[in-house]
Amino acid sequence: MRVALCAAVLCLAGLAWAAAPGPKPEGAFVEVTVKAVVSTEEGQAVLLVPKSGSPLLPVFVGPCEANAIQMRLDRKSAPRPLTHELLGSTIQALGARVVKVEIDDLRGGTFLGRIYLLQGGKTIQMDARPSDSIALALGAEAPIHVARAVLERAGIKMDEKGSKDEPKPL
Repeated sequence: MRVALCAAVLCLAGLAWAAAPGPKPEGAFVEVTVKAVVSTEEGQAVLLVPKSGSPLLPVFVGPCEANAIQMRLDRKSAPRPLTHELLGSTIQALGARVVKVEIDDLRGGTFLGRIYLLQGGKTIQMDARPSDSIALALGAEAPIHVARAVLERAGIKMDEKGSKDEPKPL
């Protein structure tokens, strides 16, 4: 019953199980924080920033995902659980926890991500959209990592004062 419930929730959230990963090269990923959710001419973007402050990585997301991430940043919740809250509660109920999320690739203009769970001493890796991963990580207070290669390809270099053309927060 527990396995069936977990599988149903994961399908609902648009996630697929994947094999546990092998070791990553030292320095392949950079921990980032969510600076803001902003509105741009191209749509909503989540701004991710490494501890060094640069480069800034805009990850474009849908309006529902942008709202969910902003609610997590504001530590607010909806009257009824959103998908990310439901998934987080289910993960906890199954005795697992989110240990980290990664944005590990950029293909054809689409960011790819993974969620890492720890359950009973076993690490489980799941393919996930970065928007879902970010919302889940914020709720679980888990670190968010971005592949250094993704930052180099899609990041925006910022000067010490920040960009004059930086998008407005939501």
